Amino acid sequence: MRFDTRVSGSEAQHLVRRCIQAVDAEKKVMIGFRLGDLWTDTFTYSKGKRAGEQGVSLKARLLFVSWIKVDGKLVYKAEPKPTETDERDPEVPVTSDAPAAQQASAPEPSKPVADAADDAADAPALAVAESF
Repeated sequence: MRFDTRVSGSEAQHLVRRCIQAVDAEKKVMIGFRLGDLWTDTFTYSKGKRAGEQGVSLKARLLFVSWIKVDGKLVYKAEPKPTETDERDPEVPVTSDAPAAQQASAPEPSKPVADAADDAADAPALAVAESF
């Protein structure tokens, strides 16, 4: 599928410009990306066997480049953005000499049911994203 995109954001523009030399050298360039504001645009073919027929073009804004490969070699991978859970203190086991009853007295924060369902739904996507 082809998309007619406008590259948005300075970082995405910089990364796309970095690929120009590889494309000009006819190397195989692949990118992982995120699109936004997808819309359709109709047009009329002016040449070829479909001349005069209506066509549809998918247009969008290219918002984010997650990875770039040139001739199968990974040349760029975006750093993962810190999430809400990354900002919290990691769960570290308590290793003091205090009795276990005192250690267990602090209640653990409970995880909302919706978040647990979201994590389960995101697990396959995270596995795919980390495979690069």
